[in-house]
Amino acid sequence: MKKTSLLATNSYLKDPRVRDRLLRRTVISSSAVEGAQTAAAKALDVSRKNSFATPAAQSGLNRCK
Repeated sequence: MKKTSLLATNSYLKDPRVRDRLLRRTVISSSAVEGAQTAAAKALDVSRKNSFATPAAQSGLNRCK
């Protein structure tokens, strides 16, 4: 039985723009847990206006500027 890829079946991952924003949010929130949110925000070039950013990531962004 052939397996269908997650990109083809997950509605959140089908749109490349949404997929990119969700990936950025995931990286920043994971980095925030480890205390590296500022470095992650700089590396991903995330703006403060990113509606998908978590509160922890937003606080890290304030220190980036």
